Amino acid sequence: MGCGRIDVRPATQGNAPERIDYSGYQKTLDAYVRDGLVRYKKLKDDIGELDDFIVSLAYLGPCSTPEIFNETNEQTAFWINVYNAAALRAAVEKYPTQTVKSFWKDFEKSTRVMVDSRQLTLAQIADLARQAGANDPRVEPALSLPALGSPKLSIEVFQGSRIDHQLDQAVARAIEDSSQVRVDHENFALGLGQALFRVQDRWIAGYCQKYKTSGASMVNALADFADETQRRRLNAALGYRVVKISFDWSLNEKEEPSCSLDQ
Repeated sequence: MGCGRIDVRPATQGNAPERIDYSGYQKTLDAYVRDGLVRYKKLKDDIGELDDFIVSLAYLGPCSTPEIFNETNEQTAFWINVYNAAALRAAVEKYPTQTVKSFWKDFEKSTRVMVDSRQLTLAQIADLARQAGANDPRVEPALSLPALGSPKLSIEVFQGSRIDHQLDQAVARAIEDSSQVRVDHENFALGLGQALFRVQDRWIAGYCQKYKTSGASMVNALADFADETQRRRLNAALGYRVVKISFDWSLNEKEEPSCSLDQ
């Protein structure tokens, strides 16, 4: 996608921070995300930290402030964080709602955010994350839409210094999530969520390159990131056809506990 024409505010020139401050976004995740689900009702009443983080990105980024992106993989972490935070903020804005699909015909292309001196859609931000990550398929399950059919939202911000481990964790979460990986013995099928399904070729190619082999399958590729229990479950699907799991657009909301007092 490239940087294109960048117009940086004069006030920001020479005053760029030494690094991206993710602290406000991390506080939001700490307070309102549980097991990939979001406490939207509470977050809507306390949106300041998330808003401040997103506003701070308007003139910060690899094109506007390249000097703060010297660390290896920092760009990949940056774009993943921007995507997840912007998607979360867009859902909060329209809350209460039961489904993402009900308020945007095409969520990724309709949601826009000012970042790195450009107005970018979520779809464009996702592409920048993929490009920064050299099309590593592990980036896909790290990108989270506010829907139950999407990979679960990470409870920690992505960091360049830890990105390799964090991407492995994102894959492991997807394997545990029945909306992303589902073994159907009755129909001899391995179901994959769209984040995994659409880049099968990259998963398999990466596995074959890593182990200098050929003829691998998605079972082989995913089992490489699984624990022993999940590896056994996946291996039982060797030879199964791969199918796409229908996307669940229901909002990924964490229900608030109800309290009742005896009269």
